[in-house]
Amino acid sequence: MQAVRSHFHALFDALSATLDASEHLYACLYAERSDFVRLNNNQVRQAGHVDQYEIQLALVRTDRQCLGQYELSNNLTIDIAEGQALIQRLKQWLADCPADPYLYYNNSAEQSTDIQPELLTDSNTVLSAITSNAQGLDLVGIYAAGQIAQGFASSHGQRNWHQRALFNLDCSLHHNTRAVKMHYAGNQWSTEAFRQQLQRSRKTLELMARPAVTLDPGRYRAYLAPTAVAELMHLLGWDGFSLGAQKTQQSPLQKLVAGERQLHEQITLTEDHAGAFAARFSDEGFSLPARVELVRAGRAATALCNARSAREFGQPVNAGSETPQSLSLAAGNLATENVMDALDDGLYINHLWYGNYSDHNECRMTGLTRYACFQVKAGECRAPIEVMRFDDSIYRLLGEQLLAITLDRQLLHDPDTYERRSFASMHLPGILLNEFRLTL
Repeated sequence: MQAVRSHFHALFDALSATLDASEHLYACLYAERSDFVRLNNNQVRQAGHVDQYEIQLALVRTDRQCLGQYELSNNLTIDIAEGQALIQRLKQWLADCPADPYLYYNNSAEQSTDIQPELLTDSNTVLSAITSNAQGLDLVGIYAAGQIAQGFASSHGQRNWHQRALFNLDCSLHHNTRAVKMHYAGNQWSTEAFRQQLQRSRKTLELMARPAVTLDPGRYRAYLAPTAVAELMHLLGWDGFSLGAQKTQQSPLQKLVAGERQLHEQITLTEDHAGAFAARFSDEGFSLPARVELVRAGRAATALCNARSAREFGQPVNAGSETPQSLSLAAGNLATENVMDALDDGLYINHLWYGNYSDHNECRMTGLTRYACFQVKAGECRAPIEVMRFDDSIYRLLGEQLLAITLDRQLLHDPDTYERRSFASMHLPGILLNEFRLTL
C-alpha cells in the first residue's frame, strides 16, 4: 500500500495545482487489496482478488461545495487527466450549488500515519485449515482478507493515512433447515482459535438436530450471546448516540439523555477509536479522540458529533459518523464457563435478527430469534426453539432486568462488503437477563 499512498499524494498535488485562489480541495481515498472466497458444503466454490481505489473530491469555495468521485487506475497520467476533467466540471457546477451553513472542514496542515504491521496468513493456507478442520460439515460462507486503507488530503497541506490488514470469516454450519452461525475476524489468523470455535459450533449443531420446541409467548429468563447483543447495539446506533438526533429530539434514547430514564450501573458504552479498526480522522480531516464515552455507569455521557453537527451546535468534532463505528460495551464479571449455571432455567439466545423499533420514544425493539437458540433446563441445553418474536425495551434489557455481564467479550468485525470492505466493528460481552419478552 505504500505505492498507493505515494500515488494518492502525487495525484492530489497535481489536482491542487488547478485551483483558483478562492478555492480549496479536499480528498478522501478508500483503497483495498482483498481476497474473496465463497465456500459451500465446505468446498471452495469461487475465489477472486480485488484491487480497488476510489477517490472522493470536495471542491469548496467560501460556503459552497461540490462533490465528485472516480475509480483510480493506478496510472498517474490517466488518473491526473480524469481528476482534472472532474474538477473542471465541479468548478462549473459550483456556481449553482446553494450556500451550506454547516459546511465544515479542517483547515490545518495536520499529518498522521497509522499503519499496523501485516500479520495475515496466506489465504491458501487459511482455506486449507478451514476445509480440513470442517470435514463432514456443510460449511457455507465467505472469507475475505487483505489490506484496507483510508487517506485524506487537503489543499491546506494536510495528509492523513490509516491502514489495516484484516481477515473476516463469516459462515454458518447447516443441518437440514437449521444452521449455526460462526464469525471469526481479526488481523492474525490462528488455526487453533478457529478449531476451538468450530468445535463449539459442532456441538451446537448436534443440539440443533433435536426436535424443536414451540414456546408460549411470555417473559423468560435469558442469556443473550454477544452476537445477539450486537443486533440491539446495531439498532441503538440508529440515532441513539447522535448529537444531531438528540438536539432535534429524535433519538430513541431521548429519555436517557434527558435524565428521565437510566440503564443499569454496569452499562458503560464507548466509541473506542483507539481499540478498534476505524480511522482516527474524519472525512473532513478532523482528528478523533481515542475514546468517546457514550454511556457512563448507566447514564448518558457524550454524544457522537460529526463535522456538520459541530458547526450547527457549536460542539467539537469527535466522530466521522454519528453512527458508532467502533462500539464497545464494558465487560462484567460473569465467567463464560458459569453462564449456563447462572441461567439455570431459561433461554440461550445466540442471534437476533430483523430488528426494528416498535416504540421509538420508549426505545422498545422488536425482532426475531435466529440461529441456534435453545431452551435451557437446570443449566443444560434441552432443545432448540422455534423462531419467536421478541418485543422489549432497552431500558429493561440493559436496565432493570439486567442480572450480569460476561467477563469475556467478542470482537465482531463488520463483514459488509457493499462497495468496499468495512472498518466497523463491535466489542461486546454477553448479558444475562431476568426477563426477556417473547410476544408470538
